[in-house]
Amino acid sequence: MNKFKKNIERIEEMKVLSGLRETIENQKKYKTIDLIINEIKNKTNDSYQYLIVLVGIPASGKSTFIKKLKKIVNNQGVLERDKMVILNAKIINREIKNRNLSHEPLTYDKSFTLKGENKKQIDDNINQLMNRKEELVQNKKFVIADRTNLTKASRKQFIDKFPKRKIIAIDFYRALKDVDDNKKLNAFILNAKQREDKQKDIVKKKTLDQSVFARMLKQYEIPGKNEGIDIIYNVSYQELKNIIKL
Repeated sequence: MNKFKKNIERIEEMKVLSGLRETIENQKKYKTIDLIINEIKNKTNDSYQYLIVLVGIPASGKSTFIKKLKKIVNNQGVLERDKMVILNAKIINREIKNRNLSHEPLTYDKSFTLKGENKKQIDDNINQLMNRKEELVQNKKFVIADRTNLTKASRKQFIDKFPKRKIIAIDFYRALKDVDDNKKLNAFILNAKQREDKQKDIVKKKTLDQSVFARMLKQYEIPGKNEGIDIIYNVSYQELKNIIKL
């Protein structure tokens, strides 16, 4: 009987140790934004320059991260294609107004639905704006690539442009994907849509519906070191819950 009791105690002890190991591994795998920012701050005085590639669907906390980082790390620049899309739309709309043209105003959404020569012209304008911005941030210690960056190909576009930098990837979607809960994911999508619905500026307003997210999530590829990434951070699920109010 004593031997049986000892075996039971041994099994319970192994379960506790297993749970502890799992907790430690999860702590290594997932981190809060504040902890990630603190680790980046510790790199401020080393000899490297860094490219920080943000990975995540809209409204997943990327902008929250950038705002927090700006308060702590000064020598950084942000490459945000969405802002270039909006800036280009505003430039064109100003031209339409100044010349009294009858064209409808260009918006963020319309910038992606144009076809033919119109689309080519818009894409060329946006690329020129992005190139100018890239020139401005070349000497920054930290360059942040703020886009969804869900695929290896999209991340490669930034990595190839900054070949001499150490690459940090921060994944704002991995933890949500690992939970694999459709109810939570649908709640996330609804939250993102509600946040965008509050946008009053029609030029900036984005259409975020189920089909947009479905397409994005299908494209998602987990960032890996085989892409040339030196450090990978995954934002913790609890942190995502706090940001997106799940």
